[in-house]
Amino acid sequence: YSMARSAVMGGSPARTGLNGLITLMIGWFLWSLLYGMTHQISFYQEILTSVDESLAAAGQMIISSSELSDEHSGQLQQTFSQLRKILPGIMPGLLVTTMLNLIFCNLLMGQWFSSNDLAWPPFREWRLPDQLISALIIAGILVMVPVAGVRIFALNLLFTAGTLYLFQGLSVLAALLNKWSV
Repeated sequence: YSMARSAVMGGSPARTGLNGLITLMIGWFLWSLLYGMTHQISFYQEILTSVDESLAAAGQMIISSSELSDEHSGQLQQTFSQLRKILPGIMPGLLVTTMLNLIFCNLLMGQWFSSNDLAWPPFREWRLPDQLISALIIAGILVMVPVAGVRIFALNLLFTAGTLYLFQGLSVLAALLNKWSV
């Protein structure tokens, strides 16, 4: 509803997507609160626990079922251990990335189903705001800071900005394919 309202009010695809993302985040937060009150456990914590248990089980299954040398098994075990350690820190970025993918698909379907009722340019002409590149640059610099909290924040920012620039890249690809009549 919020995205449709923003689009009808003349919002750009970027503004409409931002409105949709904010609405989705608020909805997710309210759902998480309601779930936490009724189940006496945080929905976010339950996601983290489930993913951690799945990673542990997958790691054990892969290591025990394959005919790896002791050295390779140790390296694989260490890799799964590091992944399990970093995952809680990068989960917010992964969740926002999931939300962005949902918003992006809705924007494209909304444009496709609207039969040009929207005042939006074709997808191949969509552009991200120029100021957004600073977030990507800052995140790239902050990833190199040797402070764990700063590095985790930067990774989450990189996931989010990288996803947005993936969508921008798809727009450029669409423009090239249109230019080449493919």
